[in-house]
Order: sequence, then C-alpha cells, then structure tokens
Amino acid sequence: QAVSSHIIFKPGHLLQPLIRQPLELIVANLPYLTPSEIKNEPTIRFEPNLALAAGRTGLRSFIDLFKQLSQRSDQPKVILEIDPRRQRATNHLTKQVLPRRPIRWQADLFGRMRYLIIG
Repeated sequence: QAVSSHIIFKPGHLLQPLIRQPLELIVANLPYLTPSEIKNEPTIRFEPNLALAAGRTGLRSFIDLFKQLSQRSDQPKVILEIDPRRQRATNHLTKQVLPRRPIRWQADLFGRMRYLIIG
C-alpha cells in the first residue's frame, strides 16, 4: 500500500490543526534564515521564500512553535533542524518558553550543532 494512503493533510499554522490530537513526536525543518542571509546566499535563489524566511532574527517559526508547545497538555518529543549560528539564541528561547522541558543538541556530519532535541 502506498504511504500516501496513510497520510491525512491538515492545513494550518504549525500545530494549530492538531490542537486536540495527542502527539508523541514532532520532526520539523522550519524556516530559519534572515532576509540578509537569504539575499547573500546564491545557492537558494530558486527556493520558495516561505520555506526559508524566518524574520529578522531567524527564529519566528521557532517562537510560534514553542508557544504552541507550551500550551499543550501532552509533551511530545521534538526534533528540529536549527541553523548552528542560532544555537545560543534557540537555547535561550527554549529555556524561556519551555523551561521544564529537557533539551540536548546533536551535531551534523560536519560537527556543527544542527539538531535540537526537546524531551
């Protein structure tokens, strides 16, 4: 059977369409680039801006996701790809919005702290 027969698409902003559904795991590669990073990176010029742009700090989507997570009664494990340049800011944001959730970092194949694991 095709994988597509097991997928249900629910349009909305991040976790909003899943507000009443318990979750165990969230894996996401959210937008994390600033406008100047997008402008100065020629290799991504054909990528859709919506998939890249994350506001002035590069954290807009993470702020929204963490706020939504903080309002949930369940505590799903979360794995996110992060721009290594934002590790410190993302650490601070996570501790501020999700203070009771344990976090750890996982390096990518080049040794850069690329993955944030919450829970």
